[in-house]
Amino acid sequence: MPNPISSGLQSSAATENNIVLNQTNYANIDSVAAGSSANVRIYGSSGPGTQYPGVKGATETIQPSATIIGVPYTTNPVVAHDGDQYQIRNTLPEVLADGFTPIGSVSVVGSGSVTLPTVSLVLDSHGHVIGWNVTSQGNGLTGPVTLHINTSTGSGATPGAQTIQNGKLISIAPGNPGDLYAPGDTVTVSGGTFTGASGGGRSIGGNGGRLVYNDGTIGA
Repeated sequence: MPNPISSGLQSSAATENNIVLNQTNYANIDSVAAGSSANVRIYGSSGPGTQYPGVKGATETIQPSATIIGVPYTTNPVVAHDGDQYQIRNTLPEVLADGFTPIGSVSVVGSGSVTLPTVSLVLDSHGHVIGWNVTSQGNGLTGPVTLHINTSTGSGATPGAQTIQNGKLISIAPGNPGDLYAPGDTVTVSGGTFTGASGGGRSIGGNGGRLVYNDGTIGA
């Protein structure tokens, strides 16, 4: 079947009556520091290395995971899939052309080292952990932190969801309160970074999850 001719305009396959653009995808996009530049990762809901569904008009396809390497720090690129591989563009209009499927935008992490936040416990009178107080937000975080309570009496407390914005830990939701914690108990914070992944994915829907370089070539 011959390839469709690109008009250079928004995708006709995704346009309905009255010029409603009907396309979406269920990808996650993040960035991880990688030496002098960053890697941008595209993956499904099950984590790095997994594929995800994309919808254009009435057609649903399975899209591959990939890692775009060599992306400059402190940039805000837009990622698109051209049916074969992923592309980096500077603006959204550039990825609305025929043949491109917009995947999403990403704020690329900075190159500075991670400064871990500090956290203290909020206890009630019965030794239950009813809150996690972020006393300093840290900097350069690219993933959730790990929280360990230093205690000789308490047990069972776990934190809730973490809100991280612009590399800072904004808040921690209450989780399981546990029991028998004491006012002198402290919290040790670790982690805060994703380790990254070299491509990954399955051999389905496109490049099979192989590495996609920033110049558009595909690694082995």
